[in-house]
Parts: sequence; structure tokens; C-alpha cells
Amino acid sequence: MQLNQYLILDGIACALVGARLPWSETAAQAVFAMESPGPCTIYGWETNLGPLPAALLNSTFIQGFELEDYHSDAPLHSNSLVIPALLAAAEHESNTPSGRQPFTGVTFLLAVIIGCEVGPRIGLALNGTEMLNRGWHSGAVFGPPPQLQRP
Repeated sequence: MQLNQYLILDGIACALVGARLPWSETAAQAVFAMESPGPCTIYGWETNLGPLPAALLNSTFIQGFELEDYHSDAPLHSNSLVIPALLAAAEHESNTPSGRQPFTGVTFLLAVIIGCEVGPRIGLALNGTEMLNRGWHSGAVFGPPPQLQRP
């Protein structure tokens, strides 16, 4: 559990640094010009957007300089996929009546663990770097969806 807590902190720290890189600022300005305000935080900015553009930008920021977590055998950067998708979903859901139980710290942590386990395992099952050499990235397809499955 503690390792996953450190990975979450690492991902958010990478996002805060990555948010102000020149290429991240270009991406942010482009998305801000196209999207309406929403409930979800954009790391390092005073603008909030809807869940999809927020997850996109925050993911871009975490991977902005590629120093976040990395599973070399899968290969995959889980933090840039899992954390932005989950935080955007949590913020969106907290502002939308859904009848579901709210996200808690434990729920969030368990969802991160699930997302960080599923993506790399599928990457390994698909022969890791061979899959990457063919142009496929397991994380974007198999990391975020399982973490959002909850009661």
C-alpha cells in the first residue's frame, strides 16, 4: 500500500512540473480554447474542465518529461494513465448525483492499485516490448477501465 501511495505522490509531482513545460502549455492553451469549464482540476493551472479534457491534459502533464513510473517489461507508464482518469472520474462524480457511494481515500487507493496492476499484466501477457514494437500500448486500453469498476 505504501508503495502505491508514493506512486500517487510521484505522479502528481510529475504533473505539477510537467504542467508548465512549453509543450504542455501549448497543449493546455489549445484544449482551453476548445472546451467549456467543468468540475475537474487541471494540475498546475487555475482552470477546471470536464472529466475527459482534464484527464487528457493531466495525463499529458505527468508524462511531459517521461520521468514518472515505468514498467520496463510491460512496457508502460501507469501513473500517466491511471491517476488522471481516476481523479477526473472522482471529481466529476462528486459533482453529479449518481446514487453511488462517494469516492473515499481507500476506494481511490484500491482503484489506483487495480489500474496499476491490470495494465502491466496485460502488457506482459501480450509479450511486452514486442507489442510496443507493433505500435500497441497496453496501458491506454487496459489500465483505466478496470479501475473505474466499483459499486
